Amino acid sequence: QAVLIRVKDSDSMTNEFYIAKHILMDKVNEKERMAVKLEADILKELKSDFVVKYVNSYSINARKLIIVMEYCRYGDLDYQVK
Repeated sequence: QAVLIRVKDSDSMTNEFYIAKHILMDKVNEKERMAVKLEADILKELKSDFVVKYVNSYSINARKLIIVMEYCRYGDLDYQVK
């Protein structure tokens, strides 16, 4: 599940948007769990104008991993091609 997050800057009265990808870790097998953690690690290190930027990731009670990424206002490449 992915959720749009709005962060309002009270000083400048501007909004920033992010996407929070929620992964229920207790619902996936060990191989999928490792793949999800690897995805977060790769996004954290990857710096490219052509890849959605990683902001942060954290886990809640070891049951849910949340990966926060920049919001692509005009959709992803797949959406643009269609």
